[in-house]
Amino acid sequence: MAVCGIDFGNLSLLIGQTSKGGVDVILNDSSNRQSAAAVSIQGKQRFIGDAGAAMARSNVKNTVTLMKLLVGRQFDDPAVQAELAKCPYKASKMPSGGVGIEVMYNDTPTVIHAEHFLAMVLVLARGIVNKANSGLNIGDAVLAVPNWFTETQRRAVLNACDIAQVNCLKVANETVLIGLSYGIYKSAKKLFSETEPLHVMFVDIGYTSYQVTIVDFIQENMKVLSTVCDINLGGRDFDDVIIEYLCECFEAKTKINVRNNTKAILKLQAAAEKAKKTLTPMGVSDAAVNVECLAEDMDLNCMLKRDEFEKRCQPLVDRLRAPVERA
Repeated sequence: MAVCGIDFGNLSLLIGQTSKGGVDVILNDSSNRQSAAAVSIQGKQRFIGDAGAAMARSNVKNTVTLMKLLVGRQFDDPAVQAELAKCPYKASKMPSGGVGIEVMYNDTPTVIHAEHFLAMVLVLARGIVNKANSGLNIGDAVLAVPNWFTETQRRAVLNACDIAQVNCLKVANETVLIGLSYGIYKSAKKLFSETEPLHVMFVDIGYTSYQVTIVDFIQENMKVLSTVCDINLGGRDFDDVIIEYLCECFEAKTKINVRNNTKAILKLQAAAEKAKKTLTPMGVSDAAVNVECLAEDMDLNCMLKRDEFEKRCQPLVDRLRAPVERA
């Protein structure tokens, strides 16, 4: 039986498995370390993971992502409503007050609880582990969640594990697990002092949130001293800055506003992420952006310069300092 750690993000899923001499990251069917956290319903079929993400543009309203942000939360919560406003699929209030997602199953409108979509992705994780271990299922698992998750959200994650038949020993904070990952091997190699603590800051910028944690380490022991979160600052905010720039460029050229065009925005999200990665290495001053048939058979061709990107992102960068100082 395999013992696994599951890092379930808003966009992707990563599985680490204990093995002789350490922890191995399991590859999926596409030989990738990460699997997309997406579910797409078409007819009576479910396409989960990379297969579901590949159908996002052609099956927009029936493809569900970001379910991690919806489990265990109330539909009427203003933060949930703000999140749903960004999603291409429809959602409704469940009898329990939770979030239900409406999809077309076998050409019939069907409302499915957000927890069940989370469970579907966990079923994919179980299948990846099963295949990597010659048919053996997951024995025990630990799931990582953000520090700011409430008790209700953590219980919802556990419910999703029960639905997926994954024996979850613990729902643990992501930054605590990061600290364990950093310290366990250093401690095994006797790299920490027996008496003088070593303070280490871990900065985790995810897709939707930003966490800063300070941990002190002594030999065979670690202690979390502080954790500060900004739940409304993440990688997608930097993507949105690029998307707005691309919308401006396209509108200036064609007089077409694509901000409310769901399929066009999906194309721009992919282009924005690619441009962001292109500008990441030092010395790269610009990134070419080319999107075919963005809207009304018109293409987008423009250049994003590093200076322009940094100027537009400055308000976001300024927000990074406060959590570090508070921590």
